[in-house]
Amino acid sequence: MCSYECKQKHINLLDSIQVPYSGGEIHGGMPNYYDSEEARRYFTDALIVFKSICKLCLKDVPPQGVAANGQSSMMNTFTMRSKILGLELILAVVERPGTAFLNSKEFISIIKDTLCDGLLKYCVSNEKTIFSLSLSIFYCLFVHFREHLK
Repeated sequence: MCSYECKQKHINLLDSIQVPYSGGEIHGGMPNYYDSEEARRYFTDALIVFKSICKLCLKDVPPQGVAANGQSSMMNTFTMRSKILGLELILAVVERPGTAFLNSKEFISIIKDTLCDGLLKYCVSNEKTIFSLSLSIFYCLFVHFREHLK
């Protein structure tokens, strides 16, 4: 964000999007209660960012040979930290998804196609942090999205 005021403007706009779902139709993955083009763009941007985080966090990293200067262990540490950060961001979204995401077919599709497959690999991880974050995400998916994921 460019400034505190800019951040507050975006938070207020996102909060205004999260109105209760009135049972209206869903067109193109987005509920029809979006009253402005700007709100639609914010929602689309949020979906793109979430999908990108899922793909980056859950993709496999090919094993690298040990470099003479120890750069491989530094890369493994960086990779591990970036995966943990990505899982924490995903957890933050699925813990409190809000009405806009709960009723979005496109968001459900991202969860089904991208997130679940990658999380299954992490649920057998030897790394305690990755394992616990993966289970926490699965729990939140079960609580909020169980009817969509049957």
